[in-house]
Amino acid sequence: MLSTFCCLLLAFAQDPVPPPVAPQQGYKLTTQAIDSKEEGDAMVYRIEQITLVGPDLQLRADSATIWFDAAEYRKLVGLKKDKPEDAGESLADGSQAMDPTAEGNDGSAQDAVPIAKGDDTFFGGLWSRRILTELGLPEDNKLIREIRLDGHVVIAAEGLLMQCDRLQDWPADGRSEATSAVMDFPPGAGGPNGWPMRLSAVSIQEHPDGSLHAIDTTMSTCLERPPHYSVFFGELIATRSDDNNFVWRPSEGWFQVMGVPLLPVPTPDFSPGDNFLGFRGITFDSSRALGNTVTPRFGGLLKSDDGRFNIDWNLTPAYSERRGFPLRLFAEATGPNYTGYLDVFHLDDGAHDKHSLSASLGRDSDVRQRIRWHNRWSLPDAWRLDANLAYTSDPLVDPEFFRREWERNDDAESRLYLRRGGENSFLVAEATYRLDDVGYTPIEGLGRSPDPAEQSLDVLPRLGYDAYSSSLFEVPTGFLGGHSGSSPVNFEWGGDVGMFQLRDRDLVSARRSDFGSLPEITRTRARLWSEAALPMNTGGFFLRPGLRLSGSLWQDDTASAEQDEQLHTEAFFETGIVLEKRYEDGWRHKVLPQLRLRKRTANREATGVILDFDGNDIVVDGEVAEMSLRQFFYAPGETSPWLDVNMLVPWYTDGTNLLESPITPFPRAQHSAGIGPTELRVVWTPGRYGETLRGVRWDARVRHDFEVAETEEIFTRLMIAPSSSLYYGASYFETNRTSKDAALGSVFGGLRFTEQWGVGFKQSVNFDGNAGLRSGFATQYYGHDFLFEVGYTKIQFTGETGFYFNLSPRFFMDSYGSRDLAKLRFN
Repeated sequence: MLSTFCCLLLAFAQDPVPPPVAPQQGYKLTTQAIDSKEEGDAMVYRIEQITLVGPDLQLRADSATIWFDAAEYRKLVGLKKDKPEDAGESLADGSQAMDPTAEGNDGSAQDAVPIAKGDDTFFGGLWSRRILTELGLPEDNKLIREIRLDGHVVIAAEGLLMQCDRLQDWPADGRSEATSAVMDFPPGAGGPNGWPMRLSAVSIQEHPDGSLHAIDTTMSTCLERPPHYSVFFGELIATRSDDNNFVWRPSEGWFQVMGVPLLPVPTPDFSPGDNFLGFRGITFDSSRALGNTVTPRFGGLLKSDDGRFNIDWNLTPAYSERRGFPLRLFAEATGPNYTGYLDVFHLDDGAHDKHSLSASLGRDSDVRQRIRWHNRWSLPDAWRLDANLAYTSDPLVDPEFFRREWERNDDAESRLYLRRGGENSFLVAEATYRLDDVGYTPIEGLGRSPDPAEQSLDVLPRLGYDAYSSSLFEVPTGFLGGHSGSSPVNFEWGGDVGMFQLRDRDLVSARRSDFGSLPEITRTRARLWSEAALPMNTGGFFLRPGLRLSGSLWQDDTASAEQDEQLHTEAFFETGIVLEKRYEDGWRHKVLPQLRLRKRTANREATGVILDFDGNDIVVDGEVAEMSLRQFFYAPGETSPWLDVNMLVPWYTDGTNLLESPITPFPRAQHSAGIGPTELRVVWTPGRYGETLRGVRWDARVRHDFEVAETEEIFTRLMIAPSSSLYYGASYFETNRTSKDAALGSVFGGLRFTEQWGVGFKQSVNFDGNAGLRSGFATQYYGHDFLFEVGYTKIQFTGETGFYFNLSPRFFMDSYGSRDLAKLRFN
């Protein structure tokens, strides 16, 4: 963002101005007095109360002075001993001086003839040639020694308003300088998200090579004097890159409040389009893990010279009274056919861990580190390559410092993944390996004697191929074959081969309680599957019988390792119908009842106990009927459903071997023949029709086992957001027949009730068990320049509580003059 206004500032320097032959139509120069005389070897023009008003430039100054080389001046125009005729309208009281706030000086676009392009510097090209032209004076750079404006200098041009004490131009040297300069850019033309911008500097110098050198520069989106906040740079140097853009090199950066330096800020080089100032806020926090913490946030956007590669970075050098100096760097990169990010955490820990797992787990070093590095390349011919690296120094880093990710995310893995998705096939080659032997710490170690350490799966490597369904030939099917009376026999197949390894996670090196250890096993395995099906349909009714073969062959490296294999045949039959009713008022009701029958039989079974590596090893016999009834209601003119209701029901013909369903829920305990767990899913968005319930959304999921007459799971959430300034809602979640049953509810909401004030909250209540969600309350004040937030959080899982105070520049949260909810979201 910093360079947005810099680009405006330099727009005239890119291609400067040639001397016009005659004064340009539409300009008016007024002066109070003009005097000229020869002083030594110079011809000097002195002008009082100069004002220049035109379609694309307005200028005012208390005085202007022009020095010509006397000898060159004589050659061009001849020596004039007398005072020249007044070239402008003489004003006795200066009443015609320019008002920078007058109409046409607000930075808005004007139907004006742009300043011509030539070879001038920025300051000279912007004003000096225009003055000479309107005075009818020569414009030869060899002739002009210096042009200077003094006293209350104001220049407005193309959205830029500059005020300074003195403005000088040395055309022959290619130098110019503004002293005590203030540059204002209006809303929409300067700062981020449409905010206005102000730059102040003790001096801004332009050198013959086109570079700019600003001394003691202050920048802010606050136009008060002094600004409520600003960023100060001791030096700000701009040099041209090979593509003729400017590269800015700041130094001695400080974040200031009311002109008082508070925090040093990073000062990386930046190019056009970079983020504003580098400062992104500061948070004062208090928690059991870190104690009282101060976390300033810095960031920026770096671009390559051609603008095709960007790095958006954030740096948080925090201070914790309990732990020391946690440092985190997050950088996200984008470029031609590439995306990636780097997330680095480092801490020389000065205290003991506070998480409850520390009673069971330990660490052998105070150096705590965590690295996540993800890369993705889009390659020619539909290829894609992912390269991810994950490293964690010890098993307590994640639960102690990255609790939310630890609770929600899967294991972080170091992985290479190469794939190609073609029109008819999919090819993948992958390798996965844990560099740190840590992964995410298992929760089994909390509050009781540790279970055996969990294991993670390495892929060393795997190659897989899937051929999509294609038609082999057609068979006569009568009326079920559509217009042709025939249906295709579709065939698809796939397989993979690879080496896999199960390893314990690293919970041993500094453990406080012994974890049992499972044997490390390596397996080499090959799998192959194929499926043939005959789809038939007529009038919305369809049938799809088919047969699927799947087999695998593997070799383990255990002491009693033997080669083993298995082969299964699965027959299936799918049927359903699409029914739709259209009403006269435009409403539509679509019903999709479906039934799928599956029966799997073992043709060859493994001889020993199968250790399941990745969910593809244990295959059992069984039968199941999968039934679903899905209904959609569409409002007039809408393509997304107003109401979506789906009922999923499994039916087991044999209670001995239950065939797991990929569609309907699988029983959580032993189950006999009959109806299995039934699930109802509902999504209602009434705001898709009319204004009465705009912003309302209701989600529900209920799972019930009729065999034991018990509801296994309930989830429901109602969200209401009638405007961008208000949202509220409630949710409830309950699980039963698990090892960790829980029931909890929560209410949440947020309100931006004035331009300045907003509140938000989320309150969770554990009705049963300990589900581990958070409660939080916050108040936000949207100040003139900053967003101030004070909040309180509680983690039900551990009972941990904490207060926090957050301070962020408002332009990162709000567009200029908006009433957005910003980040006040607790749901």
